[in-house]
Amino acid sequence: MAKSRQGGAGAWIYRYRDGWRVFYRQQPGGVLAGSRVFPTKPAAETLADEIRAQITTTRRTVGSAIDDYKKEMEARELRAMTVWGAVNALRRLLGDVRDSPLAVLTPRRCENLYVALATSGKYQPSSHHMMLRWAKTWGTWLAHSRRRWLRENPFAAIEKIGERADHRSDALRVSEARTFREKALALASKGDDGALGALIALTCSLRPSEIVQIAARDVDDDGAVLWVAGATLKTRNTRRPLEVADVELRPLLARRTDGKAPADRLFPYKAPWVREAAARIAEAAGVPPVDARMLRRTFATLAARRGRSLDDLAFSMGHGADASARTAQRHYIAPGAREAGAAGRVLGVLDGGKGKRR
Repeated sequence: MAKSRQGGAGAWIYRYRDGWRVFYRQQPGGVLAGSRVFPTKPAAETLADEIRAQITTTRRTVGSAIDDYKKEMEARELRAMTVWGAVNALRRLLGDVRDSPLAVLTPRRCENLYVALATSGKYQPSSHHMMLRWAKTWGTWLAHSRRRWLRENPFAAIEKIGERADHRSDALRVSEARTFREKALALASKGDDGALGALIALTCSLRPSEIVQIAARDVDDDGAVLWVAGATLKTRNTRRPLEVADVELRPLLARRTDGKAPADRLFPYKAPWVREAAARIAEAAGVPPVDARMLRRTFATLAARRGRSLDDLAFSMGHGADASARTAQRHYIAPGAREAGAAGRVLGVLDGGKGKRR
């Protein structure tokens, strides 16, 4: 094994016990790895040829490995925002070592990089927790047996620092939500696109990216059904039909499709337009400032208080196969709202529906 120990890149076949084994290094100075044992030399030579075709003659850096990860995510046709988020997170976390050889990413070095980032005061816990999640995913990719650029995932044992803020109670109160809705309805009836978009966010709990992709054909049954079926949704699970419960919203949606071809978008804007519209309507209504996410929290909290089942709520919010509504409960439903809804259902049984009749 003398050649394989010199530090150069290559693939070498040696006798090993009762067969043949391939030892290889995919870049100069990289990790020397060994394959499983093959019963015949030709079988080992086949693997060696495959490895040699992947060998790079230059030393791989942290930055080039991030670039390679980006290319693979794009080849797998992941959403552009997902790819951007992953690459941006890795570059922020690893900015000090981007030009260094990949071998500098030892578990201790990676932990020091994360601790420095988390304690810098530049990022909230939710932000650096997300960066660490992407780093762990990337580390698994680096150590995968198909490439073995690192012996192990250097981020695997790193623990999160701090607790993310709980924003579930950052939502409009019932009276405030009612006032917001009334102002949005009044403005939308006069042709205010932003008011209509904000109203959809509040009463249908759509994401801004979903709202701006609504096409004329997605408004179905005279506005009673709204299909979420845009071309670039967050995940495949977000595709869903929704009943438009707000009967005053239905004719506004139907009217907005007048003169449009089936594929024409109702709102030819970018996603931040919904956030800006929500803030404008809140100011006009005289309620606390809100953004699109706060409107989704308001929807989730009010729905839970009314006793809506969690699996139904998870589906309507576009969380896919989330039967226990983990995402909704973690990020959207205010503490106590679910329990209040359950109590209301129990009382409805106990009083035999008298409360409804009253």
